[in-house]
Amino acid sequence: MERLIGTDRNEDSPNREITRAEFAMLVANALQLPLREVTFSDIGQIEISLQEGIKKAASAGIIKGSDDGKFNPTKKVSRQEMAVIIDHAMAYKKMKSPEINVIFTDKASIKYQDAVGRVVGAKLMTGIGNQMFDPEGLVTRRMATVSLNNMVAYFENGGLIPIHSLTGSKAPIESPEPFKEK
Repeated sequence: MERLIGTDRNEDSPNREITRAEFAMLVANALQLPLREVTFSDIGQIEISLQEGIKKAASAGIIKGSDDGKFNPTKKVSRQEMAVIIDHAMAYKKMKSPEINVIFTDKASIKYQDAVGRVVGAKLMTGIGNQMFDPEGLVTRRMATVSLNNMVAYFENGGLIPIHSLTGSKAPIESPEPFKEK
């Protein structure tokens, strides 16, 4: 997970927005999901590794396609979509997180407040500053990698937040208690 998916120019392009196919592949690789057959009508023309990542994540129930049988592999991932996918990964791994009451100033525009609350409560994602979450903001490859690295560390430490994500130390710390809106 340390290295992002390379681009055509053999660069990581960490500030480039990530697609659904790329994110599905990262999630599938991070969780070492088994390959099972899942059919989407619009993934046949993309790289085999991306197709496999989509099939793995979809068969595990972590990521979904649309009602018309499409996956939309080139669509960019929004921040709230990433939160939902990470929340589904937590459910797949049977991990619980401290659920928080979403207190972001843009709370009304967050469609999936429960998922965002759980993922933010687990410290796998944060707001963007100014008490905003920016639910429709697009996820960069760097953001995806940081959140998925946090997710993997959270799973490996049994739901503990690793200090090294903040301080460089390898010692885990316990998840904080959920905070309440005043």
